[in-house]
Amino acid sequence: MFLKNVWYVAGPAEEFGDAVISRRICNELIALYRKQNGTLVALEDRCPHRFVPLSMGRREVDDLRCGYHGLKFGPDGQCSERPGGTGENPAPICVKSYPVAECHGYAWLWMGDPAHADTALIPDFSFITDPAFKCEAGYLHVKGHHELVTDNLLDLSHVNYLHPQIASTSHWAEWDNQVEVTRNTVWSRLRRPNQIPGAFQKMMWGSDSERGDGRGDVRWDAPSVLYANTAITEVGADIETTGLHTPSAHLLTPETDRSTHYFWVTGRNKRKDDAELTAALEKGVGTIFSTQDGPMVEAEQAAMGDSTDFLGHKPLILKADAAGIRARRILRRMIREEQEANGSANNITVEPAE
Repeated sequence: MFLKNVWYVAGPAEEFGDAVISRRICNELIALYRKQNGTLVALEDRCPHRFVPLSMGRREVDDLRCGYHGLKFGPDGQCSERPGGTGENPAPICVKSYPVAECHGYAWLWMGDPAHADTALIPDFSFITDPAFKCEAGYLHVKGHHELVTDNLLDLSHVNYLHPQIASTSHWAEWDNQVEVTRNTVWSRLRRPNQIPGAFQKMMWGSDSERGDGRGDVRWDAPSVLYANTAITEVGADIETTGLHTPSAHLLTPETDRSTHYFWVTGRNKRKDDAELTAALEKGVGTIFSTQDGPMVEAEQAAMGDSTDFLGHKPLILKADAAGIRARRILRRMIREEQEANGSANNITVEPAE
């Protein structure tokens, strides 16, 4: 089950042009392209006649014509031409049209009721287009439920074990970790004053100081888009305005109930003109997840089989799981409330937050 009245990332805005791109999101196949005026279009990629993808057909100006029997559909999803006569099936023919918006350099789709599609509900990832940061971006396909990836990103206690090459010299247990919930947003906040930075962080920071005040914040918004920012500055300095900041976006879009599109962006406010560092980050971030985090997430999903109910397997819960558990419970509640509003609530158990 997926939350529908919410924005999902379809991909980088620059990916979509004249060509029709087919992408599966929340188990729905969607055709995306731009009209001649540059406006993005998102249509159900399934002809209602023989169910073949419209993306297998062809563009005709701003319309899509099915490559099987020639039905043509406009950007609004309405059938504008039916070759072979109009006597059969007099009811209107259409395919679903999805609201689509461009924000923070990405294309976002609204999967639910178009009447509720408010772009103000897109979470803040403005650092992506902020010239104060140099950003690299990439994509990964993960064979696992999107919440398993969310768990990985909200739990930073695994860094010392899974990513020793980028870990700081202090263990997660030595950091002060606070989990905050504001309405439907979860923050996991880490603080460690007077820490010794890891070698990679110190290299990016560029300071001669052996110690600094560090922090790491991760924000989750439903259904699974996360903002993170790791920072370090001189001991006693204002970390909001000084030091090294490395914000990142982790835009998780469920492809199916057991596979996820993972669009990532990582930024930095230091050494922005260093081409060698840029190349290393472009390669390194994707490599770290595809060879370290990804296999762990996929192993979790394999162990769960066809199930996507992680909590239903009665896992051992550790302190570092607090943020992920809260995010899961919020998402369950939001799905429940949405289904109740639509009169289609299923038996979803929502455990108390504490």
